[in-house]
Amino acid sequence: MCGLPGAGKTTYAMGLVRRGYARLSIDEVVWERLGRCDAGLVLPQPPP
Repeated sequence: MCGLPGAGKTTYAMGLVRRGYARLSIDEVVWERLGRCDAGLVLPQPPP
């Protein structure tokens, strides 16, 4: 699902979760891997 910020996507998704659907948030996956501060900025690593 996609839409503008504040459009109610998360609210709608959480309603589906309460009805038994699974939810996957790519933002939460990225935050878990990279940390929330760096989620929007992935810099290439310099060569060793």
